[in-house]
Amino acid sequence: MAGRENTARVKKRTMRLISLWLPEPMLRALEEIVEAGYFPSKSELIRFAIAEYIRDFRSTRRGEE
Repeated sequence: MAGRENTARVKKRTMRLISLWLPEPMLRALEEIVEAGYFPSKSELIRFAIAEYIRDFRSTRRGEE
């Protein structure tokens, strides 16, 4: 249990909580993906999707220079 508490403390220092509103169909799609086992949680899926978007955005921007 102590390891889990340490991990939670590290996450709190390295991550910030945000709230967002999603349309129901989008939320259901996220839940389907998680339930299918592709991601352990909606949070992990959303973090992955945002990271992919940022990588794509940055690589597209580099191509414009």
